[in-house]
Amino acid sequence: MEDLALGRELGRLDLELGYSARDTISRITDKVVAEMAEWTSRPLEKVYAAVFIDAIYVKIRDGQVGNRPIYAAIGVDLAGHKDILGSGPVTVAGNRRSSGSRS
Repeated sequence: MEDLALGRELGRLDLELGYSARDTISRITDKVVAEMAEWTSRPLEKVYAAVFIDAIYVKIRDGQVGNRPIYAAIGVDLAGHKDILGSGPVTVAGNRRSSGSRS
């Protein structure tokens, strides 16, 4: 039902804007995905003076809506600059919680 409403809304935007909102969204998404891939493959410092790991619970739809933790790992290098080392959803495997790689 939500997909139908979204489709109608995008169709309305197409008429109002005079161009396809779907194409614009696709172009923006493609650019963001490319930049994210470049960011996740960047080299990291060899040493960090401190590393902070935290999580925040957000509502995520995965078949059903539920509160899921999203972690963030932030490193502070020897010069005092902060760097996001990784972030992403925490997945549950059996009774253990594990997290993804640097993505």
